[in-house]
Amino acid sequence: MVEDSLSPFFLSWTQKYPALAGLERAWMQQQLPHALLLTGPRETTEQFASQFAKFLLCQDESRPCGSCSSCRQFAAHIHPDVFTFDNSEIPIKTARLEELQVWMSRRAHYGQKKIYILPGLDKLSLVAANRLLKCLEEPESEILAILLAESLGGVLPTLRSRSFAYEMQSGRSFPWEDAVVHQSLLALEGEESSIAGSFEQVLQWIEAWMATPESPLLLAQQWLKIFSSVQLANGLQLLLAVFRDMIHISLGDSQNLRFPVLLERHSLERWPVQIWTQAADVVQETLRRHAAHVMPQLNVERMCICLRGVRIGV
Repeated sequence: MVEDSLSPFFLSWTQKYPALAGLERAWMQQQLPHALLLTGPRETTEQFASQFAKFLLCQDESRPCGSCSSCRQFAAHIHPDVFTFDNSEIPIKTARLEELQVWMSRRAHYGQKKIYILPGLDKLSLVAANRLLKCLEEPESEILAILLAESLGGVLPTLRSRSFAYEMQSGRSFPWEDAVVHQSLLALEGEESSIAGSFEQVLQWIEAWMATPESPLLLAQQWLKIFSSVQLANGLQLLLAVFRDMIHISLGDSQNLRFPVLLERHSLERWPVQIWTQAADVVQETLRRHAAHVMPQLNVERMCICLRGVRIGV
């Protein structure tokens, strides 16, 4: 049962790792994402992942009680609704991920959640990552993935965009924001047009996209008027940062935003988190194509066509 007051379990964790406050709110509102990505020192993320899984599976209101059958099985490492990997298995092999898929196909023993904890997400091979992607693309409501990585920047964008990231570093942190995004935002601040001006233009562009499924070519023209070919990567990173913030907002997390002013932008509808995740995925792909030197106009037009498809799906 979800409690109305803050959970004692989260108290010590959120004091040291503020980003986890968003996870606590998601739990209290019964809106946990299907996949969490915890980044930071291995021992820290592993400790929290294990305790959080035990907390979620506990059958007692004073969770984790340590004495119910679920807690006892968890402590003995024989819980039927938990799938884990040993650190000695990193990088995780495809065969083990196939075992995970078989486990996912079975019903939960206790009829609640099933949880798997996967370390070394930033060490996965491309083949293994593609296998894991199949587990993440069509999530079951009862299954929670807790993915661990020492570095967010080392995680493949396709995996990163399908999980909700929490950076477990002491002090202020922004979930979903990696070093590349941060550097691009700093670069925009150094341009003649301030980041505030660029930010407002991006918001107006998003509002135009949200209002009606406009012609993708028209949206592309509008985007290229805001950001030249030289500035394109920085502009896309700014767009990605906004989409990531909207993911947080749609899950009720207003404390860990890169742009808190978005909370006052009532024209930005509270679409389901899946829509914002799909939009972020489109921008990630556009950034990859930009890095591969795809012609800017063609790349932006393709992005707008894909975003139109996302918009129509609302």
